[in-house]
Amino acid sequence: MYADLCCDALRDAVPRYRYQRGLIPPSDHGSQYTSRKYRSVIAGFGSIRQSMGRTHCCFDNARMESFFAMLKKELIYRL
Repeated sequence: MYADLCCDALRDAVPRYRYQRGLIPPSDHGSQYTSRKYRSVIAGFGSIRQSMGRTHCCFDNARMESFFAMLKKELIYRL
């Protein structure tokens, strides 16, 4: 995956959803999120911080993973 896709998505999302100061978009340790280009886009907005959990720590994302699993079960994969 290229950093351009993530940078474009962030540039589109910030004005669309009228972000508040202190926004922390989730990211992982992929090369697109650790690139200089992506970090410079985040820095360009001023009050946005990058979220990146520790390596090999399964608890960093546990709440969101659980939420999205339940959302998929109840709304997408309904039987």
